[in-house]
Amino acid sequence: MIPRIPHSRSQLRSHVNPYDDGAYSFFVSSDVYPQLFDLHHKEIAAKSPHGWKTSKNGTMKYLWFPDLDEGALAAIGDWRDRFEKYVLLGLNSHIAKYFTDELDFCMALDFNFDPSGGKRTIYGEAEYQFSKIKAQLMLSDYLA
Repeated sequence: MIPRIPHSRSQLRSHVNPYDDGAYSFFVSSDVYPQLFDLHHKEIAAKSPHGWKTSKNGTMKYLWFPDLDEGALAAIGDWRDRFEKYVLLGLNSHIAKYFTDELDFCMALDFNFDPSGGKRTIYGEAEYQFSKIKAQLMLSDYLA
């Protein structure tokens, strides 16, 4: 079953740490991403002798592997590439009233605003321009 997003927006933050002894640790944002990784790659997660652990600051979860083959590392990289491209949207106050149990979450292409700079992203600007055109069309229909 697909896990539910615990809050309105989530974007994957992750990294893989290689160690000199051949071990690896794989870190992901701690909210829903461990369950999503397990959903897609249960066989890789099972190779971690201790399972998912929480980082010291609580913002990340990680798997530690004594060793990983190239196929598993490639699968982790592919999974990360896919999920880092999207923003997961949980059922929030804007959309929850339209759904009962048929929607676990949505995937957005990106944030509307750059979290670090406060400016519109390319998708945010497109949405803004569309809303201006839509408002102009509605006004012209009203005045007609």
